[in-house]
Amino acid sequence: GGHLTALIDWAMGHLHPGGRLVMTFILQENLHSAMAHLAHIGACRMDCVQLQLSSLTPLGAGHYFKPNNPVFVIACQKEENHVRDI
Repeated sequence: GGHLTALIDWAMGHLHPGGRLVMTFILQENLHSAMAHLAHIGACRMDCVQLQLSSLTPLGAGHYFKPNNPVFVIACQKEENHVRDI
């Protein structure tokens, strides 16, 4: 932990132009940091979704959907005309 922007820079540097980067997050702070950094470096076609899953769990004589913590997924694309960094 603690090197998120450096990891994003490394991954984007290794992507071919037009390549996609997909990341998952559970912490809001990391999600916002990643989105801000991707915008700063000019990542294109950025999208973010929240996934929420629940598990069917017995409760007394019935069942309920026990919620799990959400997961956030960011996907972006390296621009087509980007000159490879490495």
